[in-house]
Parts: sequence; C-alpha cells; structure tokens
Amino acid sequence: MSNQKLIMMLMVGIFLIAGSLGFALDFKSSDRLVSVNEILSQPTSLETNTCVEKNTPSFKIFADKLFYQESPDTEITLIGVLQTSPVRLGPNTRDMPFYLETSQESLSVYVTNTEQEILSSYINRQVKVIGKRIDQRNSGYGFEIWIGWIILCEE
Repeated sequence: MSNQKLIMMLMVGIFLIAGSLGFALDFKSSDRLVSVNEILSQPTSLETNTCVEKNTPSFKIFADKLFYQESPDTEITLIGVLQTSPVRLGPNTRDMPFYLETSQESLSVYVTNTEQEILSSYINRQVKVIGKRIDQRNSGYGFEIWIGWIILCEE
C-alpha cells in the first residue's frame, strides 16, 4: 500500500471519528475548547469520604484574607491527606511545599511562610479543607487549593 493511500485512509478515519463525536465541519474548535476548559476548571466532585472531626478547633488559614475573599472561585469542601511535596528549583517554578491528596485528585496547596509552619502539624493526617480550587493552568502550574479553613479528622 502506498504512503499516499495510507494517509488518505487515516484522514477519512479521523473525519469519521470526529463526526461520530459530534464535531461539525463549521464548528469552531476554539468554541469547543472554551466549553471543555470551563468544565475542567470546576471541581470534579465534592469528596464522598467522611471526616469525623476531632475535638480540636478548626484553624483559619486564608478565610479572612482579602485576596481569598475577593477570588470569584467557589468555596468547596474537600477531605484528604496533607502531604509534603518536594520543592522544585529553577525558573518558572513556585515553592509549593504541600499538596492535598484526595480520592479525586492531588492539589498543590498555596501557602506563605507563616501558613507553612501552621500546616506542618497536619502533615500525613486526614483533614477536611474548606477552600477555593484555583485554576493556575494559564500560568503553567495546574490547579491548587487556597485553604480558608482546615479541620483535623479522627484517624
């Protein structure tokens, strides 16, 4: 079989698959990307894990901070384990020393030096986090969580 014939068959296959997935030839791909990005920027789901809160007070992290309050992102509740993350060095990196491992995803945790000290006592423990899931993909980083409140769960 010649290369031209093989390429033609592949192109026909691609058009058939695209058609079966609902793409129209007059449909702008950028319109579809916006729709997909809007869907992806929403939380996949709220956690279904349960958290029996310990008899310790919840701890306020960013809930009173202006940047947190002014963020248009919806506040969500997640349950997961706070983990340490290796700090990446080099250009175009952010120092994100923690991540929250949930049943749905791993999210980098935004902190400053003050919060880093506070959150250190929660490492490797199950926590309930009330915060904002922030899309930083346009900056090249992915999703992260801004913690408003953190609550320790019974183990």
